[in-house]
Amino acid sequence: MGRPPGSARKPGGRTASAFNALVDSDDLLLALPVRLELLSGVAARHRQAFTRALTALPVVVPTDDTWRLLQEWIPRAADQGHRFGV
Repeated sequence: MGRPPGSARKPGGRTASAFNALVDSDDLLLALPVRLELLSGVAARHRQAFTRALTALPVVVPTDDTWRLLQEWIPRAADQGHRFGV
């Protein structure tokens, strides 16, 4: 089964164009935990380029209140069958 037109991996596709527009308009940011999780899945040979690409996105750090809220949500979500990983 092939990818649909506008696939995220197609450089000129609709998804890539929309992503690039968000980056260019400064309407996109990356939460630090997401950045770290993405980085943890990148092969060593691609890590430097990937890290350089991520510099295009501003990084936001969760507040203490956000971490407390996550500590409440995660057990409830896990009890409902959701799984998390880095």
